[in-house]
Parts: sequence; structure tokens; C-alpha cells
Amino acid sequence: MLPTALHCKKGVTLVEVMIALVILLFVFMGLLQMSLVSIQGNMRNIIRDEAVRITSDTMALLQSRSFSDMDGNGAADPNLLIFNNDQQRNIRNINNFPFTVTVNIQTLTATQKQLTVTTQWIWQGENFQHQIMTTRRE
Repeated sequence: MLPTALHCKKGVTLVEVMIALVILLFVFMGLLQMSLVSIQGNMRNIIRDEAVRITSDTMALLQSRSFSDMDGNGAADPNLLIFNNDQQRNIRNINNFPFTVTVNIQTLTATQKQLTVTTQWIWQGENFQHQIMTTRRE
């Protein structure tokens, strides 16, 4: 029996190669999208970690200052003191990323003050904030 042309094929057709390439294209597009989402999530976490660090450092600075002069201007603080301290940090390849730090010091009693530090930032059009609050005694 003589082999026919259909039985002697030992390769793939152009259509089969094209279908395999299209399947690989979809797989790589999914991997690329997954990588982009992962990178965005990592940047969001890195920026949040920096905001937490700024907020904690500001609170530690306030707690180390004199009870009657927590803003450090040399004069006694009023019963309600609110001030802003804008900061910029270099985060990965973003130079001067802006954070807005708001400090609120409220006198509760003659020997007690409530300290609130709020750090705000904007990332990809969304507003974020981190806030810590404590009570300090003289």
C-alpha cells in the first residue's frame, strides 16, 4: 500500500501556528495586566507606609515637646491649636510626592491634651488619609 499525501504530513500548518500564537497572545496579555495591578498595589502600599511613618514621627515629635508649647513657637499654646505641616518625600521614582500633615491639639483639662495627627495624600485621583490620636498628660 502506498502512503498517501495525508499520511505523510510531518509538520504544522500555518493556521495551527497562527492559532497557537493567538492563544499565547491572550496568555501574555493576562500576565501583563496582572503585573500592572501588582505594581499599582505595591506603590499604594509603599506610599501608605510612608504616610504612616510621617504621622508617627510627627506624633513622637509632639510628645517630646514641652506640654505648654507643643507647636514649638516659644509661646503658650491656645486651648485649640490646629496647624499644617506639608511634607514632600521621594518614593521610588516619584520625586517630591506631597503629603499634607494636619496637627490638632485640644486642651481637655489643665493637665490633659488630646493630640490628633492626620496625614493626607492623593494617589491616582483617590484621596487617602492616616490618622492617629492620643491623650497627653502634663
